[in-house]
Amino acid sequence: MPESFRDSQSETQPVEDRRLTSTEIRQMISDSTLRNREHFDERIDRLEKSLTTLFCSAFPNDDPHGHRHAHEEYIKSADWWDKAKTEIILNTAKSGVWIGVIWVAYSIWEHFKEAVRR
Repeated sequence: MPESFRDSQSETQPVEDRRLTSTEIRQMISDSTLRNREHFDERIDRLEKSLTTLFCSAFPNDDPHGHRHAHEEYIKSADWWDKAKTEIILNTAKSGVWIGVIWVAYSIWEHFKEAVRR
């Protein structure tokens, strides 16, 4: 079928009653793809907004950064407390060792004094 005949035929007949040309098919697919892409873009934007709102609402004053900062402060506080406990235990152990050394030295001294008195 000559191209000029096909073009004139396509303009006069409704789309349902004639065969579509490849250009028309490509255009329809392109239009459909564009509509779908716009639809999905809008939908993704709405979902992103709602997820962002939901995410932020999970934090006090809608402030995730401040929430994270508060946790960092708690962790620093816990680290300080762990260091303090370790130091308390270490100092107590050192004191116990020194008390033991002094007690042994005192016992030796008392034993030596008793030995000299006899």
